[in-house]
Amino acid sequence: MRATLQLHDRRAAKQFWSDHFDTEIGDVFAALDELALRISNALRYEIHARETEIAASRAPEALTDEERMSQAGHILLGSKRPDWERSRRLIEPVIAKNPDNFMALGIRAVNAMIEPTCGWREPTDADTSEGVRLAQRALEINERSDFVHLVLGMIHLLCERDTAAAKREARRALELNPNYTLAMDLLGAALIFSGDASAGLPHCERAAKANPRFPANGWFMQHVALGHFVLGEYEKALEWSQLADERERNVPRYLLLLVAAAWHAGRHELARAQAQKLIGACPELRLRDVRRWPFDDKDDWRRFVGGLEASGLPT
Repeated sequence: MRATLQLHDRRAAKQFWSDHFDTEIGDVFAALDELALRISNALRYEIHARETEIAASRAPEALTDEERMSQAGHILLGSKRPDWERSRRLIEPVIAKNPDNFMALGIRAVNAMIEPTCGWREPTDADTSEGVRLAQRALEINERSDFVHLVLGMIHLLCERDTAAAKREARRALELNPNYTLAMDLLGAALIFSGDASAGLPHCERAAKANPRFPANGWFMQHVALGHFVLGEYEKALEWSQLADERERNVPRYLLLLVAAAWHAGRHELARAQAQKLIGACPELRLRDVRRWPFDDKDDWRRFVGGLEASGLPT
């Protein structure tokens, strides 16, 4: 079965995106579910990408609040600190004008995760508490926002290391929108970090395969790699870590997992080379300062750090 989609910008009177989706039709309902997943994610993000592209050519002061939110939210799907800082500058005037804009509050709350997403250190207590406060306020305004449940769940996982709370928020987001790949990935990651990698991996794999053009696919690929690492499948962990690194270069958390996976896979020269690459990207990095990843099992964390230390990262 094949479905073909085209998106047209009526203002510019031109097509700006098209794709086709193929699936096997042996199980009709499974085929329809898979098409719904891929189509809904393509539509949700290609439209935002188009709006972001248009808005980027205009001065920030000339943007409407909707354009600011679209641009600020879309650029958070990457892992570059300058983009995240620009997102914050874009969204703060929207909140100043309308403190009850739940979407703007949710976007601003994401900035609590700037270190886990763009850096390698622990987030500050101030950032974490502010992120929780903003996300909870956004949920008070609109409890049915899949996005805000996602944000709160990510803060629980990445900043507070609370895998149980992260799973609850991810499941609520998926109740509201079963095709939300970011929530699928959050649920999978929380399960993996809690020690149930076999249950978590399929969620992350499904998210990673839903839309090859999705800007945050590196996140999904890294969590697939993480699942294989927890299971001791180091070659697969290395393969998926390399895919994440290829998707977005010099992201510290991608490189940290790549180094650890390569070392445990017996690829010691590769691990040392990638460790040097990480030091080149983050010269001030020291293992004693690296953010404690939210593994519930201390042995998983020791195994992870052991690979980093053996690869030559400075302590």
